[in-house]
Amino acid sequence: MHLEKVNEYLKSERIKKQLINGRLPKPFHPFVLKEIENNLQSPYIYYAYLFAEPFDFTDYEIVEKICYASLLYKMSLLVLDKITDGQFDKDQTSKVTLVQHALEKESLRIIVTELGTDKVSIDKLWEAIENRTKEWYQSYQLEKEIKTKDFDIADFEKLSELKVSVALIPLDFIKEFSNGSKAIYDKVTTIHKLFYIAYQILDDIIDFDEDLKNGQYNIAIHKTKKLLKDNGLSSENLNSQILYVYAFDDLYKLALTYIDKALNLCLGMNAYLLERRLLSTKALFENKNYMRLKECVESKISIPFEEKIQIIKKTEINNALSQPVRYILKKWSQDFIDLNYIQAPISLNDLLTTHYALGDTFLRAMATTHLIEIQKKDSLKEIITEEQNYILSQIGLDKMGWSYHPLLIEVPYDADSLGQILQSFSKYYDNELFHTLFENPILSLLKVTESNHGIFPTWTIFERNSKQLNFYTDKYWGRDNDLAVIANMGCGLYIAKEKTNILNQSDFERIIITNADYLVNNQEKDGSFGLGSRWYSGCFYPTYICLKFLYKVDPVKYNEAIKKAQSWIIKSQNKTEGRFGKEKHASTETAFAVLTLLFEETPDSEIVESIKKGIHFLEKEMKEDGEFRPSAFIKQTLTIENKMPYLWANKVITTSFCALAIEKYKSLTPE
Repeated sequence: MHLEKVNEYLKSERIKKQLINGRLPKPFHPFVLKEIENNLQSPYIYYAYLFAEPFDFTDYEIVEKICYASLLYKMSLLVLDKITDGQFDKDQTSKVTLVQHALEKESLRIIVTELGTDKVSIDKLWEAIENRTKEWYQSYQLEKEIKTKDFDIADFEKLSELKVSVALIPLDFIKEFSNGSKAIYDKVTTIHKLFYIAYQILDDIIDFDEDLKNGQYNIAIHKTKKLLKDNGLSSENLNSQILYVYAFDDLYKLALTYIDKALNLCLGMNAYLLERRLLSTKALFENKNYMRLKECVESKISIPFEEKIQIIKKTEINNALSQPVRYILKKWSQDFIDLNYIQAPISLNDLLTTHYALGDTFLRAMATTHLIEIQKKDSLKEIITEEQNYILSQIGLDKMGWSYHPLLIEVPYDADSLGQILQSFSKYYDNELFHTLFENPILSLLKVTESNHGIFPTWTIFERNSKQLNFYTDKYWGRDNDLAVIANMGCGLYIAKEKTNILNQSDFERIIITNADYLVNNQEKDGSFGLGSRWYSGCFYPTYICLKFLYKVDPVKYNEAIKKAQSWIIKSQNKTEGRFGKEKHASTETAFAVLTLLFEETPDSEIVESIKKGIHFLEKEMKEDGEFRPSAFIKQTLTIENKMPYLWANKVITTSFCALAIEKYKSLTPE
């Protein structure tokens, strides 16, 4: 495939020159960078290849140019859409408009100077763009019209057809260049329409709560309301938990129906890539891990929704809970659906293409650890133990570890998950049971640690299936020692040292000190930790977790490193607003910074003042329901050349860190 060339092009001097000619201010507006990043990861980037195959069109130089032109034009429309929606202030709008013009200008330049030929006129190509753009704008009008109507599947099908129109520009171009038959063109158009409808159903399920909050049209919302109405039930307190109880099965079967129709149309066609795309989407729906979103409602592991509500009510009556903690418990009642991290297909050429995977174990362990530290007098014990039961259920079939994505065989067990999970079991499991549960995962990790010069590795790869796992680890995930992962595992092993005799104490101490020394030896000159981490964005989280570990091990021995880190944190603070980091709403970074400074038992006046300002900023940033606006701190950096990192923000995790910072501060400074 030629996808790498598309990536290279979008970072090339050609694009830079075009953007500069458009008088683009530097740096790019963050939204535009994010939009470009999202589109580089989108399957849309290779649609021209999908559509070329059924027409037996093999002029890949033309196909690449169609990729460039159609992708840039789509990006220009998306930017224009955000401008039209008024998502920028006056100054931002003027800057982003220049970017929109530059993207559109480069798209049109390719069409005019590189795609127009004697055989294919520019007028034909431009006519295709105009027609698809009109259809795309019509989707907005239709969405307004059907938003308040009762559910009608025909409305949804028509809306999906209009929404996907811009994605079919590459198909229109390929038809012109290949002089292909109308029959094939119509069939491929129908296949893609059916595919998009199924995919939109999935997207609407995932975006249920967000779309409900923003008042956007969503088939899952409309379908759930209809079913509730048909059963004589109110939809006043609608949420995604109700969706999974009442509407998930119907939506699931509906999506599969569309996929199967599309697959049937592929029969007898030269459409291998289209078929693979359809099969990967079908695999997503049939993936057992995805189905857990529905099964969690009736699962033996997860208690029923109604019981969770009763537990929360009882907890609220007996304890004075802060708004952020109430917000977290509300999300817990919905089975922490927001914490599911979706791993999309990465490559067309490997097994990964058939897998979408959802993973939530690591983040649920992180949230559980925070609840343990936030609670007073076991006030959240019922909720914490329920989460611990869920986390245990996600261990690998061989009971040797946990993975970010339990059902992706390409992803090995990892030290980050194990370290976080060990911390989430610091309470409510006696030492004997703790030993039984964690002996094999810990010993397995430590065996690999020995071969990594005594440093905790990111991955635990055993001899069983090692060839396959090594292949995917080298090709996609990378093997770098990561300071944040090392520190998190170190904090977990410190818990294990106190609760088990898996190793004798001297061996525990040796391993822990070896890894603590490694962190200090790799501290940045400015005092921060984790610059260039493969898994975490920025240095605030790595610095937080590294200092958490160093304070546990020996704060006297590592005093110099601790002081350097504290100095870096304080220098990073906006002294006027109290926030840490460059973003205006940097709640995530500020929580990390405040928590790091709160480790100090005898803080000087500078640290105390910095903490106070940080807490004041967090209190101002908190929304009425206790939620905090998240920043992306989790990152996935693949080893594939030109593959941009995927950044992930989560409001539940950010809120849990902010709640922890505020509660710890209040406990240390009683009124």
